[in-house]
Amino acid sequence: MATDNRLPMNGEDSKLVLFYGGQRVPSVDGHVLTWKLTEVATTFRDKLINRRRHRTDKKVDGYDLTADVLVPDLALQLFLKGIDDARDAAQPLLELAVGLIFRERIGEVQGLGLDRSVAMFDLESPGQSDRLKGSLKLSCEDLSAISGLII
Repeated sequence: MATDNRLPMNGEDSKLVLFYGGQRVPSVDGHVLTWKLTEVATTFRDKLINRRRHRTDKKVDGYDLTADVLVPDLALQLFLKGIDDARDAAQPLLELAVGLIFRERIGEVQGLGLDRSVAMFDLESPGQSDRLKGSLKLSCEDLSAISGLII
């Protein structure tokens, strides 16, 4: 049996990038502390007769991404507020998307793209001598593999 000698990736091997209308939004670059991607799905258990166990199924409803970020300025929050203002004014919106880029320990680069997203944010001032932090929360419609990336 072959042994898998690949080493797991570290946090420094991943990067979160925001795009609006296909253009990179630079305000999160280098400021992400942590992020978490969660599949949002509905599961079903059909209780059919003449079966030992219930039949299971799943429908993926979308994906949620949360990121904790340091706040060097209010550029990201004001940018997202501008999108909300345009939505409130019934103006056409460009697509907000997310790229998660991974550099495997063997040097290969892969990525995941999340599109048709809506974003929310929080700001937190934990204390006098602590860094100002923010939380970015995105609800995304779809997930796909992306290739041809440079980290």
